[in-house]
Amino acid sequence: MPIVGAALVPKPAAHRPADPRPVIGSGPALIGLGLLAVSTAGPGTPYPLYASRLLAVPAGTGRSMPALIVGVVAALPARQAGLGPGLGTSARKIGAALAVAVAGTVLAGHGGLGTGTGPALRTVGAVVLAATVAVVAGPRDPAPGAERDMPTDPVPEESGAGPVR
Repeated sequence: MPIVGAALVPKPAAHRPADPRPVIGSGPALIGLGLLAVSTAGPGTPYPLYASRLLAVPAGTGRSMPALIVGVVAALPARQAGLGPGLGTSARKIGAALAVAVAGTVLAGHGGLGTGTGPALRTVGAVVLAATVAVVAGPRDPAPGAERDMPTDPVPEESGAGPVR
């Protein structure tokens, strides 16, 4: 399903928006809405309806991840561009770990899996939507392509690390 979500993203070569945050933000918004929709499912929910709600989560991931990785790589100086995919993956894994921690805390507070699943999914969905709003509405890059405040001088020889190549 992430492949279907990725197919819906404008191709960077064909269309590069000045601000990629709406494209990046649409994926987590879809994830949050999908989690909220799944939280309303009960024992009598027909499986096709449940599955369609659940499929919003990987579709949102596929929609946002390519744009996120491109955005991270573009924000780095050329000599550090190789760090971009690792930073994006690390951010995704940290977010997933936090979601599991929040869901586990809510589950424990609501009596366990049987009674806490709906509240846990609603809580994680709401947190994802709040984070999406913060990312999309957050501070803008001062000027696309502007020089970053990154040191360009090599590491001094005295440190033993040698120059950065």
